[in-house]
Order: sequence, then structure tokens, then C-alpha cells
Amino acid sequence: MAFRIIGIVFVLLAIWQFAQARNGWQVYKNKSQKTNNPLRVYGFTYSFFIGLVFVVLGLSAVLGVFS
Repeated sequence: MAFRIIGIVFVLLAIWQFAQARNGWQVYKNKSQKTNNPLRVYGFTYSFFIGLVFVVLGLSAVLGVFS
């Protein structure tokens, strides 16, 4: 039961992470200037990757892989 609750929390964190990464990307795309650091794109990519890891961990915990 505890793993399912943790899995649901991880899935909710993944949804939040994807939403924040998308929001940051939209702001960067619409309001960026030439003085902005182009390495921000790597940060957004890493943020999507962390969201993907949260999804995998959350679904694994909900489906009972760890128990």
C-alpha cells in the first residue's frame, strides 16, 4: 500500500515537472534575447528527462514492481 501511495506521488511530481518545463520553455521561446544563455535548452531537456524518470518510477511503484 505504501508503494502505491509513493507511486502516485511520483506520478503527480512528474506531471508538475512536465508542466514547469513546458512553461519555462514557452517563456524562453517567446521572450528570449540574444544575451540569454543558450545552455538553458540543456536545462529544459534535463527537466523533461527528470519528469520521465519520475513517470517510470511512479508507474513501477503503482504496478507493484518494487514489492
